[in-house]
Amino acid sequence: MNVHDTISPSLPEPLYVQLADLMRARIESGFWPAHHKLSAEPDLARQFGVSRGTLRNAIRVLMREDLISQVQGRGTFVLPQVNETKADSKSLASLLKAGGIHFETKMIERERIDHSDFLEGLIGTAPYLRMVRLRSVQEGPFTVMENVISLSVCGEIPEDTAFNDGFYAALEASLDIAVGEFDRSISAIPASEDIADRLQLKTGDPVLRIKQIGYLADGRPFEYASAVIRTDYHSLKMVV
Repeated sequence: MNVHDTISPSLPEPLYVQLADLMRARIESGFWPAHHKLSAEPDLARQFGVSRGTLRNAIRVLMREDLISQVQGRGTFVLPQVNETKADSKSLASLLKAGGIHFETKMIERERIDHSDFLEGLIGTAPYLRMVRLRSVQEGPFTVMENVISLSVCGEIPEDTAFNDGFYAALEASLDIAVGEFDRSISAIPASEDIADRLQLKTGDPVLRIKQIGYLADGRPFEYASAVIRTDYHSLKMVV
């Protein structure tokens, strides 16, 4: 199956087939997990940039494949699948790639920190590099990610390092390190004013926050990070 990042009338496949491919990839990757309720048809058609007729044809294809089901008066839901796709648990980017989902990542803050008692207690001595990135998928803003890296452990990170395709893969490619395990905690929180503005939400709307400490393969802590995720029009499934 050839899954394109975008839907285009210039491609040989009909639009509804392209859309069915994209929706199927979201289901098979776990991006839309079992029992996930799809957005209302007008919203879903707008998110994908297609007509409601094209959307309905794509939905019919997936219903014939027993991937989704429509319940009168309730909506359209993803059906449980026998097999699950396990994405690399190191990064959110790997989950998106597993589903053939196009995404864009923008660096919105980058600063050097020369002293922090809090960070020193978690990932060792200064200096540190703090990076904040905004990642968007086709539906809109997806997550705000903040990564603080110990430069005393990892070494200097070149200014032109590209993190678009995966944060940890980029670190391993540009530095002489091997990323190991993560100590993660996950919680639901109300969106702060700053987060709400970046994710196009209202202040106080529920979001998912993942906080973690990252360790190199040799056991040394090297990173303190958090990701705040908008979950009202997409879901995450990660096998850790």
